[in-house]
Amino acid sequence: MRDYWNKRFAEEGMIWGCEPSQTVTQAIDLFKKNNAHHILVPGAGYGRNTKMLSSCFQVDGIEISSSAIDLAKEWD
Repeated sequence: MRDYWNKRFAEEGMIWGCEPSQTVTQAIDLFKKNNAHHILVPGAGYGRNTKMLSSCFQVDGIEISSSAIDLAKEWD
C-alpha cells in the first residue's frame, strides 16, 4: 500500500487539487460546536484538508506516504 501511494504522489503531486474537501467546513463547525482543540487526521496526504483545519485547531496528521509528507512540508 505504501509503495502505491508513494508512487502516486511522486508522479501526480497534489492528486486532489489545492482546495479542501467539501466536508472539511462541516467538520470545522462540528469540532467547534464540541469544543475540540486538537485534531488527528489519519491519512493526511499532502495537507489539503489539514491546512484549513490548522487555521482553527492544533492538527496532527498521520500519513504512510513519504512522498505525500514531502508535499505537505511545502504546502502547510
